[in-house]
Amino acid sequence: MRRSSRLLIAVVALWSVAAPVRASGAAGDRPWLIPPVDAPVARAFEPPATRWGPGHRGLDYDLSSGQDVRAAGDGSVAFAGTVAGTVAITIEHQGDLKTTYSRLSEVFVKPGEVVGQGQSIGRVGNSHVGAEGGLHFGVKLHDQYVDPQLYLGPLEVGEAIHLIPTSGDHPSSQVGGEENAQVEGTTVRCTFMGQAIREGQAGAPPNDNVAVLVGGITSEYPGSGEPEVFAVGEALGYPPERVVRFSYSGKETYRRQDTFVDLRLSAGRLAALVRRVGQTWPGHDVDLIAHSQGGLVAREYLKGYASSWDPHAPRVDHLVTFASPHQGAPLVGEIDEVEARTITGDHAMDVLSRFARSNGYVPDPHGASTQQMEPGSEFLTNLAEEDVLYGTRVLTLAMPYDFIVPANHARYPGQLNRVVPGPLGFHHRMVVESPVARGLARSFLRDAAEPCRSRYDATGPAAGRAISDASRTLDSLYWALDGSAVVSAGRAISRLLPLSAASGAVKVLSDNPAVRLSRGLAELSGRMGAPVRLFPTGPDP
Repeated sequence: MRRSSRLLIAVVALWSVAAPVRASGAAGDRPWLIPPVDAPVARAFEPPATRWGPGHRGLDYDLSSGQDVRAAGDGSVAFAGTVAGTVAITIEHQGDLKTTYSRLSEVFVKPGEVVGQGQSIGRVGNSHVGAEGGLHFGVKLHDQYVDPQLYLGPLEVGEAIHLIPTSGDHPSSQVGGEENAQVEGTTVRCTFMGQAIREGQAGAPPNDNVAVLVGGITSEYPGSGEPEVFAVGEALGYPPERVVRFSYSGKETYRRQDTFVDLRLSAGRLAALVRRVGQTWPGHDVDLIAHSQGGLVAREYLKGYASSWDPHAPRVDHLVTFASPHQGAPLVGEIDEVEARTITGDHAMDVLSRFARSNGYVPDPHGASTQQMEPGSEFLTNLAEEDVLYGTRVLTLAMPYDFIVPANHARYPGQLNRVVPGPLGFHHRMVVESPVARGLARSFLRDAAEPCRSRYDATGPAAGRAISDASRTLDSLYWALDGSAVVSAGRAISRLLPLSAASGAVKVLSDNPAVRLSRGLAELSGRMGAPVRLFPTGPDP
């Protein structure tokens, strides 16, 4: 069984991916929604005493007829036309939020059309309060009218519009230099990578937000497993008083084993922390900065926050993830295969699980968070289908040869994904300390122009796919070593037991899916002079 022991050690090494996390932040003024027009409010929201009672369920803007009206946020047009003699538009946004625009003279959109924040959707008509012109603007959350001013930012929409892309990969492909790129019709100049690295070093805060840092699996605080990401906040320039560390226990400190719980439970604890941040730093937005599974905790929090929107909670301005398994961790997918295809796999994983639960130095293969990171898991599927990032900009960072979370598995579809240089091997935590990664993160958090693409951005996903393919051979490797151990055990049995007893023992071994070890079993059968059936269906003749 010596080779099986070696394999168990190898599996433990594969799983030693603990990476601590730390938080820091500042807030920007970019709003959830932008005002539909640039004009003063003539009449504010007046909530009715009862659901059907009198009141004013929106804002009236004072402006001349014929002026353009813009979409307050990204969404899909649910209605555009005339109702009760009034021209109106309703736009559905993520998080069960709707905005309504009425008393229009003209509409430029049609039902089902997808619109972007700031896009012109119609023209102002006559006011319903008797003025020469005007617009009635309403906001509905879960089909209930709410005060639009709770969701609106400043009138200057320039702060709500970014010239760098908020989804997809930047079309720039120049390595290390500077070039122009077309992004949605706007010319954007990328900056030198060296400049990004310099910007990533200590300096002024990247923004006015509060940084909330989220560690990965097997991290702890305080202790030897303190997440590297816990040091990123101040390294990126956030002042120490605006850096907040997330705890998996919901208390001041947490153990490694606390990271093994259901990621949805961790997301709930993150929600409570973010609410406290809003109370401590009113008026500041939040930047979530996470490593490894911490990125999935952050996404689950954002999904839940959008479905139960609290307008008094701070807005999440940026999400930066370091080596987070947005597409799952391939090695996790091999656990079931090892258990199903080998004789000792179940026992080995049980031993590893007990070891993990006792000290937390390796992830628990049977833990809830580990199982949720399996590619194609129900958790990841639901996250992809329901994920809501209303107004939050996302940057993912990965290394090309990360064996734990390969670069292609660290990609967040539809968001800004970058790959930075790194060595070959188990450097899952090193991406957090990479000066290039920190430079890219700081540039992103400053809302600066994106640094130019490098060859790693082009080759990283391909390298990740190669690593993912190689990881699928882990169960075969274990199977081979496991089979060798079984054959050795069979030989020992043949020497120590009478022929009839040894034959029965080998028959038990051959009942397992490890029947692929037919060559070894055949050799053992020859030594014993007794037939060994690979698929026994009845008693021996």
